[in-house]
Amino acid sequence: MQTGTRSKVTPNGMILALGCLMAIASGAEAQLQVSELAGDWTYSEISVPKDITETYFNVNTEQNRTSNSSSDFAKVGEIFVDTFFRADFEVFSGGINVASGGQVTGAESGQLSVGRGVYADLALSDDRIRFLVSSGKDVMARGSTEGDELQLGIVVKKPTSMTTADLAGNWTFIDFQTPVDLVETYFHSINETTRQGDSSDFARENERLVDVYLKGCFESEIGSFAISSGGLVTGDVNVSG
Repeated sequence: MQTGTRSKVTPNGMILALGCLMAIASGAEAQLQVSELAGDWTYSEISVPKDITETYFNVNTEQNRTSNSSSDFAKVGEIFVDTFFRADFEVFSGGINVASGGQVTGAESGQLSVGRGVYADLALSDDRIRFLVSSGKDVMARGSTEGDELQLGIVVKKPTSMTTADLAGNWTFIDFQTPVDLVETYFHSINETTRQGDSSDFARENERLVDVYLKGCFESEIGSFAISSGGLVTGDVNVSG
């Protein structure tokens, strides 16, 4: 699902972080009604590549070989010359409205239906997406593999009205971080020098790729904080407003 605003994360960003707060009902017996999901929602999705493409040059045949598996390696007579992610690191966001009958309009158009327990299915013109619905029926979440991408989507229902005091209480947050590019090191066999590039670079004449590492790291963090009725935030996150 790709909603209203799409932004490609560039290497200048270094780290892409997505925080989410949710409580998924795991054993609800009551039948979910589509009318309970009616209202305005905000959708956010993080999409990351699930693998890389590697290119090897055979010095004997002078032919390139491309592999779509990060577990591959240079064979006899081959030189590792290039690697890049098979998809982009991206964030999608936008708003949708769900009518009491399940009609979806906004950044996406489709039909929302519910199954037994905690599942809701969104039928689009070219796709069908299954969400887990929270016990409060105000958060929906999905995780999936689509093509060369891994996707995590969170849909949060907008309150009809809200004040700072409504947010007062103790909160727990989960933060996901992922690198957005590779750092590649190339060795020049004539000059005996090295240079670095990103995943869009490649080995030039008399160069070979000698090192690759992630620009950033994969991390997750769980923290907690409290919000006062006046909006003061204390705990693992310390801000005011």
